[in-house]
This record gives sequence, structure tokens and C-alpha cells, in this order.
Amino acid sequence: MPVIPAMAALFALFVIALIGLDMLVRAPKRREEGGVRPAVQTANADPVNLRRRRPLTQRLSGAVLIVAVLVLLIVLRPALGIF
Repeated sequence: MPVIPAMAALFALFVIALIGLDMLVRAPKRREEGGVRPAVQTANADPVNLRRRRPLTQRLSGAVLIVAVLVLLIVLRPALGIF
């Protein structure tokens, strides 16, 4: 693979890994923190379902992005000429 496309691919993987790390370590914001009043809850509403982002979902998404980058590096290792 020529040098410029290889470096572009590595840069893209690096950016994706940074986004994954950010999602993994950032504390998720809740609806109340954004300055918006919380919605009126009905008697059978679960407050967990009213969150804008669930912490576990955000962290899992970050972990999946990091794993995807690692898998792509392993698969593209011969083509990129790294490691």
C-alpha cells in the first residue's frame, strides 16, 4: 500500500480510537445537568428510562470502538506495513 493512503488509514483509526477513549472515560450528562427541567413522571415511569444517555451504553460504545480499531489494525497490518 502506498505511504499516503497508509498514513491516512492510520490517522483515521487514531481518531476513532480517541473518540472511543473519550466515550469510555467521560462522565455521561443527565437531563437535569443541561438546564432543562425534568419531565413530569407518571406513576409507572421508570426514572432510569428518562435519562438522555445511559452510562453503561456510552462506555460500551467506547469499548466497542476501541476493539474495532484493534481488529482493523490486526487485519490491515500486512497491507499497512506496520508492526
